[in-house]
Amino acid sequence: MAPKTLSAWDSMLPNDVERFGEVILDQRERRRWCAAILIGGLPYIWSTTGAEQRRRFLEHLHLQRGDRVLLIGEGIPGIGIDAEIRDRIGPDAELVVVDFMEQVRDTVSSGRFPQWTWSYGAQYPDEHFDAIAVFQGVAHADDWHAAAVDLLRTLKPGGAIALGEVIFGPPMADVIRQDAHVLYVFTKLWEVLFPGQVFEDQPYWSLQDLAKAFAGMLSDTGEHADRGIEVFWGLKA
Repeated sequence: MAPKTLSAWDSMLPNDVERFGEVILDQRERRRWCAAILIGGLPYIWSTTGAEQRRRFLEHLHLQRGDRVLLIGEGIPGIGIDAEIRDRIGPDAELVVVDFMEQVRDTVSSGRFPQWTWSYGAQYPDEHFDAIAVFQGVAHADDWHAAAVDLLRTLKPGGAIALGEVIFGPPMADVIRQDAHVLYVFTKLWEVLFPGQVFEDQPYWSLQDLAKAFAGMLSDTGEHADRGIEVFWGLKA
């Protein structure tokens, strides 16, 4: 007879409860600790595994002293990418930072999908910025062609745009499913944090999607992917 298929949390044994305490049966505590495990890793990833991709991202912004820069993403102060950009453009240059980390978390906590229509360039005049950086925010635009049009209107001709992301979605799911232990751990996280969802359900725009969204609007485009971190860049045509 085939073994019964259990959820990852239902597989906890009575002696596990004895060892760790009945607190592990509390759904609220499970959610709190699962969130603590999954959330907050961006500063670590971008300073270790992603250090080379971080360097690549900054390099392709072609920053100069006095540049005006629009920086959009999640966890920007914690990761420190704003400080690195500031070092390159100088203290008197214009750096506009849009950080929507808490919006993402609040949206996920409410059970909604963390994507929305972007209009971050709407308040700025044409050709205002020398560079645009989307750092750890790519997944949260609901239409990247529309977002590209909105942002590039504010970018000077020849100005650089770079997008960098530690990804979720199908590529991550493929990696998770290759190892039984990794699959178990992530299944426990997903059962609590994203009930009813599979790994592939997380928002994701591939490098191919971005290339298509920006088609005809950029020159000198390039892309690089390494261990779940993707970077896309180009110059306004």
